[in-house]
Amino acid sequence: MGFGLFATRRFTKGDFIAEYTGEKVANAIADKMPGRYLFELDDQWTIDGSPRSNTARYINHSCDPNCDADVYDGHILIHAMRDIESGEELLYDYGDEYFEEFIRKVGCKCKKCTTGWVRPKDHATVLYELTPLGTSDKDAREENERSTKDDLND
Repeated sequence: MGFGLFATRRFTKGDFIAEYTGEKVANAIADKMPGRYLFELDDQWTIDGSPRSNTARYINHSCDPNCDADVYDGHILIHAMRDIESGEELLYDYGDEYFEEFIRKVGCKCKKCTTGWVRPKDHATVLYELTPLGTSDKDAREENERSTKDDLND
């Protein structure tokens, strides 16, 4: 497991937590890159999240995640899937391709897997493409994202 990222405040279900950032590279190039911080946006583009300034890169994998990564308008946004308490580690499912390439061969170390659950080979992970929200919801989400980004940049 990596360093891990822990909540410094309480998040409620649906709250924006962080954006997975980095250089946008073509998938043909990303497929030849050795890094583990590559997050596929779509069938053409990948975000190389290896810079340490990408705070979201420290979120570890779990087969029982408390966060979800959503692709919206070319951005990878991390949101709370449930209420998360201050001090709790932030976790999301890295998906089948990453799991098969990097995790399965060494064994998953998440709490769910170390307590007896085995991830089936046909496990389906879905990244949701967000649809535009109602005006008031969208304004609230944008404000939450701005304030969170400001917090991350401080």
